[in-house]
Amino acid sequence: YEFMGEKPFKEVYIHQLVRDKHGRKMSKSLGNGIDPLEVVDEYGADPMRFTLAMLAAQGRDLKLDVRFLDTYKKFANKIWNATRFVLMNLDDFEKVEVKPSDLKLADRWILSRLQKATKKVTEALDGYDFNVAAGEMYNFFWDELCDWYIEAVKNRLKTSDRKIVQNVLVDVLDASLRLLHPFMPFLTEELWTKLPTAGESLVIAQWPKYIEELVDESSEAEFSRLMDMIRGIRNIRAEVNVPQSTRVKAFVKGKLTQEEQEYIEFLGNVENIEFVESRPEKCATAYISPEIEVYVSLGTLIDISSEIARLRKKIEKMRSDMDKFAKKLYDKDFLENAPEDVVEETKEKQRLFTEQIARIEQIVTDLEETTN
Repeated sequence: YEFMGEKPFKEVYIHQLVRDKHGRKMSKSLGNGIDPLEVVDEYGADPMRFTLAMLAAQGRDLKLDVRFLDTYKKFANKIWNATRFVLMNLDDFEKVEVKPSDLKLADRWILSRLQKATKKVTEALDGYDFNVAAGEMYNFFWDELCDWYIEAVKNRLKTSDRKIVQNVLVDVLDASLRLLHPFMPFLTEELWTKLPTAGESLVIAQWPKYIEELVDESSEAEFSRLMDMIRGIRNIRAEVNVPQSTRVKAFVKGKLTQEEQEYIEFLGNVENIEFVESRPEKCATAYISPEIEVYVSLGTLIDISSEIARLRKKIEKMRSDMDKFAKKLYDKDFLENAPEDVVEETKEKQRLFTEQIARIEQIVTDLEETTN
């Protein structure tokens, strides 16, 4: 101001103090300092930048643990591999106008989720909530785009839907890389310029806009229900030690569209779906709601009596572990003195164990009814 006669900045963001993983200040005497140049050499500049953003919650100091850097290095690899997969399937790409009538359920779902992610990330960055923005992109890109949408459309890339899927993939990936650019500038610049819709540079590209017309609550609810069904089928496989590569038979009490059946068969590795009026014998319940129930046939895949005994022992072991978590969370000294992230991790373990025990108990109940 003294030299130019005007305010040099309108807003100033002062970041948190960066501490070690135990919450101590970094110092030479403690020898707990982390050299950013060494971190860049081992993990990369973008994973380091993303890690700091993920930990930068307003109002509290940042506890930096190198294991977080490894987690977000894997995220960078995920972005690279997902983009590589899309590019490998664009050899005959042609930009076309995608009409709403061209879109299938998964397309409508991912485009709707992208709009909500765009809105949340934009609002978070405007409010300097960098951890919220980074967390939203981490969840959207890894969980929704990679784990669900890309997996769901792999078969359609081999059908007459190929051009529609290609265009949706490019649009969603393009917007995702733009949204990730503030956190991972080097990686996103390199990948974005490879897209057929790319411009001169991502640095000067337009920020994604929230398009309200693409928000589809009905499709989100329908696809979310499908995801729960598929998770239920996968969970049963995991609990009774049936390999994910083994195809299973499913029974459904209720109604499914042909498109929904195809998603369940492909993503759940289901041999075929048979519609029934009640749960058949030697089946476990994968999903249940007032409108629909899904069962997985286990009779030819496991020894039911032995499996019931094994699952009961597993439940006992898990309840014993649950008691340890509960004692910690009822301990006033633990809650007051333990690091916040340790307390939260214990709560999360307790929640996950509670859900898993409930799932296993349901399987045991279903199998016991079969043997009676």
